[in-house]
Amino acid sequence: MQSTRLLAVNETLRQLSFELGSGSRELAGHLDAIADLLKVSLDCSRVTLWLLQRRHPERTLDCTAFSSHSRTLKVGRCALPQPAVQAYLDALLASGLLAVEDVRQAPALAALDAAYCRPEGVVATLDAAFVVNGQAVGVACCEQIGQPRRWLPEEAAVLRRVAQAVTLDLARVALGVKPEDECSDEVRRLLQALSAAGQGPHTG
Repeated sequence: MQSTRLLAVNETLRQLSFELGSGSRELAGHLDAIADLLKVSLDCSRVTLWLLQRRHPERTLDCTAFSSHSRTLKVGRCALPQPAVQAYLDALLASGLLAVEDVRQAPALAALDAAYCRPEGVVATLDAAFVVNGQAVGVACCEQIGQPRRWLPEEAAVLRRVAQAVTLDLARVALGVKPEDECSDEVRRLLQALSAAGQGPHTG
């Protein structure tokens, strides 16, 4: 039986997906709303959403959205290079979801810790990938700043459900884009990520 929190998240996801599909909300606003939803649902310090740009090794992960409820916690590093994220992505895809109580104690995240977590003050993270054709095209990161945090199974279930919904939303957006369309930066990055994963006909 689903928890009250997960039921509420599902209802919000349905509403956000409808708004995105109807055109009343653009992709950038949709991703911001997803970050806000996770921030409120999990009561963490900050939520960041990233899209993969495999053709740009110096911007392999590009920060696309972060929770407006933590706008005072600015994301100082919005692009992460391939060497910093490869082991992290491998670990994330192998497990489907990463619940890390203290990144300083996680060897697989050592490069990510040095490049992003330590400078940003992130100590604990609960992450899930947006996966298409077995390839990660993006990542949702729920971050705890300044102290370790033990993530609960229910919190992991919420993030997993959100990641599944966002994956479907991203695929629908990509399928709706025509070659002659002018695209926002977010949609262009999405198309590039999906193209690199073998999904979607356009590279923007």
